[in-house]
Amino acid sequence: MSKIAVIGSGTAGCFASLRSLRLTNSEIDWYYDSKIPTAPVGEGTTMTPLDALRKLDDWTWREVEEIGGTCKQGISKKNWGKSGKRFLHSFPAGGVGMHFDAGRFQNFMFDRLSKDKRVVTIDANLKNPEELDADYIIDCSGNHWRDNEPDVKVTDIPVNRALVVQCDPSTFRESYTMSDAMPYGWCFVIPLRERIAVGYVHSKDFGDIEERKVELEDYIRELNLHPISETRTIDFDNYYRTKNFGRVSYLGNSSAFLEPLEATATTTLMNGLQSQRHVMSGNYIEEFANVSYVKEIENVISMICLHYLSGSVYDTPFWKHAQYLALKRYSSIDFLKSECYPLIQSALYGDLHNTDIAGTWSTYSYMQNIEGLGLKQRLQEIFQTSGIMASFGD
Repeated sequence: MSKIAVIGSGTAGCFASLRSLRLTNSEIDWYYDSKIPTAPVGEGTTMTPLDALRKLDDWTWREVEEIGGTCKQGISKKNWGKSGKRFLHSFPAGGVGMHFDAGRFQNFMFDRLSKDKRVVTIDANLKNPEELDADYIIDCSGNHWRDNEPDVKVTDIPVNRALVVQCDPSTFRESYTMSDAMPYGWCFVIPLRERIAVGYVHSKDFGDIEERKVELEDYIRELNLHPISETRTIDFDNYYRTKNFGRVSYLGNSSAFLEPLEATATTTLMNGLQSQRHVMSGNYIEEFANVSYVKEIENVISMICLHYLSGSVYDTPFWKHAQYLALKRYSSIDFLKSECYPLIQSALYGDLHNTDIAGTWSTYSYMQNIEGLGLKQRLQEIFQTSGIMASFGD
């Protein structure tokens, strides 16, 4: 019998162990480090992860409630674009995601899966996963620097810090994530059963952190929410690896991290696990899986940058910089060659026959957001100009 080693008991490690247990006959060695605390954050998903839990582990809403989760029907956005009016990026009828407590999810899945006789849990701080006695290894430890493979630093995304505070849920009951533009970034609101996670994602390169804390406090007050925790500061880099699949595959934060706008992390994880399974079964060669994964990450970056291209109701140095970065990306030849470009073209002209997915979005998602962000004319002008430039380049 073959053996799969999974490293890490975070969200990525839990999904990797679940898929390995349900979709293979392999023995599973699940490595975790009990000295690493679980990050107390709230997370949102698209429809994909919840669908996987239903199919692979017979999840119902009872399990979602056990991990402090709530129903998510889409994302509500405000202050983006010139008008700043609130609009909804909704999931299709019958499709739902979830908001969930990451720590409770991880504990729930670890307890649930470790009871299976094919799963052996091992408490260890691993230095070199390649030395493990396993046929395939899935590294979900978050240590993206482990094998000295250089990361691609993502420079088009303008944010690199989050201020996060937990609030009392008794006065807020919504089935949507909120993503509202702010003077130096944007704020998220994730409604869980027992708390509301509120965060201000911004750039530490603009202004003072104390000013951002005041803006976050004002935002929380406007929503009539009441903090129940201290404000936590999280600095982060936006990056991805170019070589993620082989005998050792890298997923979760070991593979990539992009800012949390549109909750793409768990969907990208599910796509990566699918590629890992194809490599393991011989359906994909490693090079194809790696190239395809990088293309999808770049598509996600483009989807994120679509929001910054629209600007916001705030005229600040941050937003001027963010729009400049997004315009540079959307005017590039590389973007015209990407999978995002034809989907956005279909969305601009109302063509729903294009059923592809790029950057975790369908044509209908692009249509909703282009309209809500007020970007139709702007995109048409950019594409007309960049298309003419591309023809000269040819």
